Amino acid sequence: MNASHEPIIAFFTIGLTIIVNNHIKLPKSHLTPVLVQYLRDNLNFFNTEYLIKKRIGISTYQTEKYFKLITEESEHIYIPRGFLNNLLRFCREKQISYKTLDQRKLKLYDYQKKAVDEIGQISGRKKKIGKQITVAMMQSLVKMATIDDLTNQFGTIIIDECHHIPAGVPYLAAGLGPS
Repeated sequence: MNASHEPIIAFFTIGLTIIVNNHIKLPKSHLTPVLVQYLRDNLNFFNTEYLIKKRIGISTYQTEKYFKLITEESEHIYIPRGFLNNLLRFCREKQISYKTLDQRKLKLYDYQKKAVDEIGQISGRKKKIGKQITVAMMQSLVKMATIDDLTNQFGTIIIDECHHIPAGVPYLAAGLGPS
């Protein structure tokens, strides 16, 4: 996979390659006439504002006659991502073979990896302070020997499970820090 997360599609020689990202990307060379007609029929809508203006004699200048949800480039067409289930259903019904490459998973993985690297954790033996977020159990905070040094590193402490504060040890942690 290259740096832009653009998958290599050369190995798919038969069928349709459906690339899902913020939109659906379809190679023009993989489109069948039946699929092209289906996309045109379902992704081009007549603009009723245009019709009303025309019927009452108002200028239709700069009023689109159709809402076209298909965008074309030299080698690909782009359609709304919300149309994915309809497209897959149509391909199954018409027995059009396809491969789906979901690039959203790649982006999600990148964000998750970044989050794991940047979020700190204090529990048991782990004592890693995150750049902006650190997750800790109150019991672990209370047991730390340098609790004053630790609390000076945070602006706000959010306590989850605060209904356990009356239980004793967590009560000590509730008074932590300047926040």
